[in-house]
Amino acid sequence: SLKYLDTSNVKSLESMFENCSSLVDLSPLSGWDTSNVISMFNMFNRCNNLIAVPNLDTSKVTQMIGMFSGCNKLTNIPNFDLSSAINMMNTFGVCSNLTSIPNFNLVNVTDMSGTFRSCSNLTSIPELSLPKVERMDGTFDQCRNLTTIPNLNTPNLKIMSNTFTYCYSLVNAPNFNTTQVNTMRYLFCYCTNLSSVLLGDN
Repeated sequence: SLKYLDTSNVKSLESMFENCSSLVDLSPLSGWDTSNVISMFNMFNRCNNLIAVPNLDTSKVTQMIGMFSGCNKLTNIPNFDLSSAINMMNTFGVCSNLTSIPNFNLVNVTDMSGTFRSCSNLTSIPELSLPKVERMDGTFDQCRNLTTIPNLNTPNLKIMSNTFTYCYSLVNAPNFNTTQVNTMRYLFCYCTNLSSVLLGDN
């Protein structure tokens, strides 16, 4: 049984369950020792029947690209320790039934491209401190039910293209620090209910 695998020396779990479309519940794997894992790139990518994931030790994980991308039956995820995470590109992309996001520690993340893209049932997110984030292109693209976004600490943000594209329900845009931003292409494209925008220094 996978439950009894010794993973104590494993450094990479890249694509371990990618495209395992019949997997439903992996919560029994919460006993795995993943304290040395650095990469979980695409680990559960396109596990489109998965409804529960284990609360793994992610304290050393730096790469979370596409980790849950396409897991469109997930409604919630554990409050992982993401204090070492650097790249979260498409981590939760197309998790279309995800309704909430824990208040993650994202202080070392630099890339959030498409992190929540097409999370169409997400209505809000917690306040996040993103002091090192440089890329937020498509971060909330097609989050069609997202109504509010809190002010985010983004002093090093450089790329904001398509960040809120197709966020039809968004009424107010948060106050980003945009002093380093060099592109805002399609930033609020098709945000048809947007009535207030506050962009500038936090």
